[in-house]
Amino acid sequence: MLLPILLSLAGLVLLVLLASIAYAVWVAHKMTVRERKSVFDHPSRLGLQWEDVTFPSRGDKVPLSGWYLPAAKDDRCIILVQGNDHHRNSPGIRALQLGGDLVDRGFSTLLFDFRARGESGGRRSSEGDREQWDVFGAIDYVASRGIPVERVLSSPWCRCLETARLAFGSAETSEALSNLFGRYENQERQVQAMRALVARAPVKTNLVLVTHGSTISALTGVSPATGEMVILSQGALAGRLAVQQN
Repeated sequence: MLLPILLSLAGLVLLVLLASIAYAVWVAHKMTVRERKSVFDHPSRLGLQWEDVTFPSRGDKVPLSGWYLPAAKDDRCIILVQGNDHHRNSPGIRALQLGGDLVDRGFSTLLFDFRARGESGGRRSSEGDREQWDVFGAIDYVASRGIPVERVLSSPWCRCLETARLAFGSAETSEALSNLFGRYENQERQVQAMRALVARAPVKTNLVLVTHGSTISALTGVSPATGEMVILSQGALAGRLAVQQN
């Protein structure tokens, strides 16, 4: 009599397990399959020069599409990274207009579609895991055009150093870029050292500094958002570029 009861319980457990697996698969499908939105507007409407470009994602070579907006000198470039649910011309940050403003300030600009969005390849998103490969692919594309980066310096803290190495392949560490949060006794010394670095920055190429919000704020007076880029030209604030957070 006990055996039929055990078999019934085992069957019930198996049924619940299968239902749980099916639900997990459904949730994963809903999270990773995006409704592909058509790219609207065009650089020509703003009177901008543009190139239709295609390049592979760094990890799995998914083809990615975008617009490259060259500045007059085309010797430095900013990559605009869109929000999770948008294509290259994200309405949330008026990306194309922002790209035009950057070109006017002398910065070439790359706007591209993440995988499974806009006109890029791929059928599924990964909620950021493989989209980082897409960003690295965009960096590789810009580097292949010869946009010069003479030197990459990073805070010795691992979060910055790993980001710098992933994005640019290699980086030097500089104590001047260390985190100042809760260590404000070091602020005057580090700010002086950072000003010296910026003053020696090359004119015809680019110096990349990967550091912390507290350190950027001490140097520039700007309190950046997560992932925001602060741009200096000849030691003065030239612009800010924030990533839309969804």
